[in-house]
Amino acid sequence: MSSMSINQPSIFSVTLGLILLLVILTVFVIFLAFAFFRKSRENRQLYEQILATNKGLEQLVDARTQELRQAGAAISESID
Repeated sequence: MSSMSINQPSIFSVTLGLILLLVILTVFVIFLAFAFFRKSRENRQLYEQILATNKGLEQLVDARTQELRQAGAAISESID
């Protein structure tokens, strides 16, 4: 009789199972890395949009401030 019983998994089965597990883990890690880099790129694009919007708003505030200064100066001249 053989020293290995029928219920014990063979070395081949264990090795095949470990290889399959490693392949699944590798695919999962690749998927996570892809998702991370995609989100990172999307976040960078959103950040750049926010910066552009902020710059536009700052320019608008500067223009309005200049208009108010001119209006204030005109009112002061009119009072004098």
